[in-house]
Amino acid sequence: MYIKIFTMLSLISTFSCSSLNRRTITAADLLGVNDPIKFDNSLFFLVWAAKPQPNYTKQEYLPKGETLDRYSRMILIENFNGKITPENAVASKVNELQQRKSFDPTVNFEIIKSESTSEYAIDFIIWSEKQNIVEWNIYRYRPTKSGIALFGLSLRAYDYDQKKFLSNLRFTRIKYIVEFSKSEFPIIN
Repeated sequence: MYIKIFTMLSLISTFSCSSLNRRTITAADLLGVNDPIKFDNSLFFLVWAAKPQPNYTKQEYLPKGETLDRYSRMILIENFNGKITPENAVASKVNELQQRKSFDPTVNFEIIKSESTSEYAIDFIIWSEKQNIVEWNIYRYRPTKSGIALFGLSLRAYDYDQKKFLSNLRFTRIKYIVEFSKSEFPIIN
């Protein structure tokens, strides 16, 4: 179970895969995670993996039929080796979201702390006028022997579907938070 420890109404995001160079595309499993990942009665398959820094690895998973350029649902798994805690990672994300408020009036987020583990989570929403995308995410952070791991869910809507997405999110957000929080955190090898 999770306890709310901080709530802020504002909309933010780091549009998942858009910040890394896509020329480094590979579908090789760099984290040793079993593929596919099952969530919400769907199977998510590894479609992209990168090691942008020696101590940082990122993998993205999509259901069949979806693409990185225009997905509606994505699972993310990241691993960072270094001196960082889940609490520090969430604080860093909050700082990023706070800065985003200067150009994204929709930024909104909530921090969640596990009652039974040292896991933290943050759910947040962001919008990009330029890309015409609205995105809601939940990131779960868990300590590892050498740093932290992130297990994330990203939902997106584009163009004219954004209004319906935001309207439905009022009802589906809690469902996704609860379901994703109960999902088994992937084991990183």
